[in-house]
Amino acid sequence: MNIEFTKLVNPELLTEELKAVLGEAVQGLFTTDDVVTIVMSIDNPTQSQRDRVRQVVEAHDRSLKSEWQQEQEAVEAQREEFLAAPLNVETFDDDALLRQLAERVAWLERELARLVG
Repeated sequence: MNIEFTKLVNPELLTEELKAVLGEAVQGLFTTDDVVTIVMSIDNPTQSQRDRVRQVVEAHDRSLKSEWQQEQEAVEAQREEFLAAPLNVETFDDDALLRQLAERVAWLERELARLVG
């Protein structure tokens, strides 16, 4: 069974919030413009379950991020930080093996920067 609401949402976060409250009773959701459709894994949710879905949707703040979204933002910030300060291989001139390793790491940095774009 599906339950529809008219509201702009962060689908990733709302799914987390709904599953935290209703567990496996919520299969997932999909959105179209400002309509969010909650897909229930049960055919006939109780009135209590419907009320809890409504409460979660009404309390939902789409400006917040899910755990996964926060982790992705942290990874992206770290990538930008690393790419902004490339490895200086000349720092390792005293040790030939470390210098070779540093050159390979610097090459990997350049390749990642090229791939990421």
